[in-house]
Amino acid sequence: MVDAEMNAYHDLRDPLWRLAPTPFNLKMSIGRLVVLVESNDPQVLVNLAKMNSQKSSNAEPAFLWRIIRDPEAEDEIEPVALIVDGDLSFLKMGTGIFAGVDEERRELLGFMGTGVSDHAFLECVAPLFVQLTLDAARNGARRAMGALEFALARDNGNA
Repeated sequence: MVDAEMNAYHDLRDPLWRLAPTPFNLKMSIGRLVVLVESNDPQVLVNLAKMNSQKSSNAEPAFLWRIIRDPEAEDEIEPVALIVDGDLSFLKMGTGIFAGVDEERRELLGFMGTGVSDHAFLECVAPLFVQLTLDAARNGARRAMGALEFALARDNGNA
């Protein structure tokens, strides 16, 4: 889907569209994790609502997804390439999908070409975004527990 809303963004200082407006949003649950999804394409949210059968929670979102439909990228998806470096994970599926997850900030920033069909998004891309999000949340919780254990051990050593 390419519409006027997506084509309206042109900022020479932001050639990668990282700051593109994402006026459409949806709060969804992934297990116990509440995710706020923002996009410049309302169809992305319609598709995610189909996938998300859980009732929307009133809880504050613990994770943010920003999915930007890029009308200049028309390619479909290709096999997955995943790169993980510390708190950052990057997912590439040809030129049709690119996403980065920052565990510390609890954010996923994804770019999707117009050639990625609704079916491909629902069956291939969204489940990968879900898995990346769950992995990031799990790793963040492990780090927080490790820091808490360290603080408790230090306090016990000072007692």
